[in-house]
Amino acid sequence: MNHPLSIDVDQIETIIWSTGFRFNYSWVDLPVFNEMGEPVHDRGVSRVDGIYFIGLPWLYTWGSGCFSGVARDAEYLAEKIIGKVLAII
Repeated sequence: MNHPLSIDVDQIETIIWSTGFRFNYSWVDLPVFNEMGEPVHDRGVSRVDGIYFIGLPWLYTWGSGCFSGVARDAEYLAEKIIGKVLAII
């Protein structure tokens, strides 16, 4: 059975899009960083359920950290998130 895909925007609590010259995660109080303060992830998927990273250099390819190269990473993470949602339905 195919389920139509829809997203209830009332359920989305946070989306953060930021650009800049250096990373600063000081406001993120979650166990998603290594001892050097870098995000721990597998292609953008953190070990904390529901926390994802995108736009980082070498997230998956060289272009991951570039605005023009982030599409492949965004598609991958969207598929992961959609898969989680469909598993719940």
